[in-house]
Amino acid sequence: IGRTQSYDLTPERAYARHLAAALEEVDLRRRQIARTGARAATPDEVGRLGGDLAASFSRAAAALAALEPPPPAKAAHALLTRALGTAAAAYTALASAGSGGGASELLHARARVRAAEASVDEGLEAFSLLGYGPAPGG
Repeated sequence: IGRTQSYDLTPERAYARHLAAALEEVDLRRRQIARTGARAATPDEVGRLGGDLAASFSRAAAALAALEPPPPAKAAHALLTRALGTAAAAYTALASAGSGGGASELLHARARVRAAEASVDEGLEAFSLLGYGPAPGG
């Protein structure tokens, strides 16, 4: 009581650069998949794509876990790190289902991926609300 703590809410540039670098591969892979229309992929292709995406999300989660976020970004950092790990696990399940699971397993894995991707988007939105995001006009 009587003591207040204030935070500079301006995004920290060094942290923003590391954050962007950690997410670059995931962003690239997500855009590639969206362009190719992965819904029409064969089960074997789904397995391969799932494995590739699982590895990308896993690397991003590890890179974020190694970063020390500035105080105002701690909650968003934890949320996104967790979401990336969940997405990696969901894509691993998708890879397994695509590589030998039945239609039901594949359907369940796809639903898990959609939920995990929504969590990643939520984590990214949290950073956007803090001022981290693409540069104006970028």
